[in-house]
Amino acid sequence: MHLNFATTRRRFTLSRYRFATTLLLLVVTFSPTSKADELPLAGFADYIGGVWKQGDTHQTFTWGPGRSSVFAEAYVLQDGSKIVVSKGLWYIDPSTGRIQGVFVAEGMPFEVLHYESEFKAGILTSQMNSIDANGNTLGYEEQMRLISPQRYQWQLSLDGSSTPMTGTFERIQTPD
Repeated sequence: MHLNFATTRRRFTLSRYRFATTLLLLVVTFSPTSKADELPLAGFADYIGGVWKQGDTHQTFTWGPGRSSVFAEAYVLQDGSKIVVSKGLWYIDPSTGRIQGVFVAEGMPFEVLHYESEFKAGILTSQMNSIDANGNTLGYEEQMRLISPQRYQWQLSLDGSSTPMTGTFERIQTPD
């Protein structure tokens, strides 16, 4: 029996190349996706649970069904009673794949807020349109940035160009 070492070596090298290529494709195809890829609203995860407070304002954030939305509520405590001042949700718009939001408010200069939001480098930036009782609209830019597990910085400016209102919310009640 005669062995041709050149042919055998070429087959062996080609087999190793095919194996390595197949292995690479399997790793890429079946590797776990990042949290952000699995859950478009993953940036909200650190805000979920507990109660956040800044001045007299309290806020809560909770997951919606299947973590496909985030519900938020802002309230004040008055004489021991909870008075809700705004409530709404963020969700992924299936037609655009973008984070949208809608909130209703009471006792504020607007009645409805429409959000278009995105997370970049850990900062939630929202372009907002407020609608008052007469149907007039006004644009704002809002940013939320987590600065520790128990604190986040909030900023609101008129169309992103005016001197912003700012505040730091602290988690006063931890998640269950």
